Amino acid sequence: MRSDELTEEKALAILIANLGRRTKRSGTLEIAQACRYLHDRYGSYEGVAKRVGAGDETIRQYAEIDGLPTEVKKLIQDGLLRGMEVPYQLSRIKDFQRMMKTAKAVGSMNSMDAREAIKYVLKHPQKSIEEFKQRIMESKRPVVDIDVIVIPLSDAVLQKLKDESQRKSLSKLLKRNIAKRLRPKGPVSCTIGDKVLTLSLEKGDYEKLKTEAPEIASERYLNALVSRQLAENT
Repeated sequence: MRSDELTEEKALAILIANLGRRTKRSGTLEIAQACRYLHDRYGSYEGVAKRVGAGDETIRQYAEIDGLPTEVKKLIQDGLLRGMEVPYQLSRIKDFQRMMKTAKAVGSMNSMDAREAIKYVLKHPQKSIEEFKQRIMESKRPVVDIDVIVIPLSDAVLQKLKDESQRKSLSKLLKRNIAKRLRPKGPVSCTIGDKVLTLSLEKGDYEKLKTEAPEIASERYLNALVSRQLAENT
């Protein structure tokens, strides 16, 4: 709707029909335009709020959206920026180029991430929106369940593992054997402490190990590996 088509009655009807309702009958820009029109007519946000039964802060924020550049309004009109909160937060960015770059970047985000992204841009004027998007991507990486097997090492095994290089060689050998036997889907970690060997695997690989190759997690198997390792190195 063009501003010259608005009347007081139409603007009031738009706000009464939309504000305070979960489902909006009008678009964000139409509501914003009505708020700005009535603010200019009544001279205050409080005056508009009393007429339509809404909070004056809500009226103010919608009115700020009406002041957004045409390019950002086009993104709202095309459905890339939805609701009131994200467009309003964008209106707080005063540099046009930065506002446009941020607006385009948050169009692919959900509302919560978009709001956090804009707050980040406002709080860190020297940092790019791409840095925030990278942080979002990293935080959404799937969480993987890891199971751990702790295998006590006998004095005989420890005696054979005299130095750090031998321990590292055993770790690599054990990981190769697991890879060959099980073809695990996830990474396998193997570390040797003072008296224990610790295997870390993804949950599915752990279950597969316990079912298909339980002997791998045994002192006897480790002793055989150490003997083999020493034989290959001599």
